[in-house]
Amino acid sequence: MSIQQALGSWIRVTPGNYVVLGDAIEVGILISPYDIPDGVRGGYDKNRNRFVVEFRYMVDEKYRNFDVDDGVCIRLGKYSSRIVGIEVAVARLRASQVAVAVDKAIQNVENAKDARARRRENYIVAQRVLEDKHDDIFSNMPHAVAS
Repeated sequence: MSIQQALGSWIRVTPGNYVVLGDAIEVGILISPYDIPDGVRGGYDKNRNRFVVEFRYMVDEKYRNFDVDDGVCIRLGKYSSRIVGIEVAVARLRASQVAVAVDKAIQNVENAKDARARRRENYIVAQRVLEDKHDDIFSNMPHAVAS
């Protein structure tokens, strides 16, 4: 499966905003540039009957689905285990539940033994991108607006 879908315009992500530097010395957590998305978008996929969030990285990669509860499915890179997308079954969730369900799903991926290539930094960055760009990503989520 590929992550190419017509879900709307990409929202620019500035990768430099997600590299954390220390206080006294400029020592940061080493995060590969391949683990920081440079774009994110969200839209309703009629074929899947789900709201889909996609992350764009320097390299496009096929994905595998990592199913979690609460109507959320995480798309992990087939080889890298980066979070390349998130599917939300909006018919099962109210708008107020979506952010909590997505956060919980990312934590489940982080703790799962199935996430073969550990990408904890990527999971943290993906969660921060979702927080920072939340309004833009979820602005066209008509099926979950009625909470």
